[in-house]
Amino acid sequence: MRDIEHTCYACARTLPLAQFSVSDLRNHKRGDPLLCINCAVLPQSDLALMVLETTTRNLRARYETIAGRKIAKREARQAQYATVGKRCLDCHAHKPVADYDNNARNPDGLQHSCRACKKLYKVTRGEGGLVLWHTVRQAMRDQNDKPA
Repeated sequence: MRDIEHTCYACARTLPLAQFSVSDLRNHKRGDPLLCINCAVLPQSDLALMVLETTTRNLRARYETIAGRKIAKREARQAQYATVGKRCLDCHAHKPVADYDNNARNPDGLQHSCRACKKLYKVTRGEGGLVLWHTVRQAMRDQNDKPA
């Protein structure tokens, strides 16, 4: 039979139940943090520093994991775009990645609209306002959405 283990709140070590005091185990049921025997005898100031270091280390590891997943997702999208191309939000045409500007906030790292559509947007907004832009955009979408 495997021994029951707990993780110390201060040092973040996973230890057998025998390494924790009985009173700490009772208090843990009420929601208090669980400290191993070694950490329980430390002065309050040392204990606070230890908890801070452990929390910082755990948060940093979590952030690196999340950042790694975002990078992997971005690389997968870029590989997909290399074969098919990215679909422009405005004209619905599949274009190579080189036709898009960078945008770090988007999941794939690129703008939603291609450079040609952004340029056309600026021109049509200046000449006829939003109504002209929506008309032109819809015409481009209809042309690009036709089955081949």
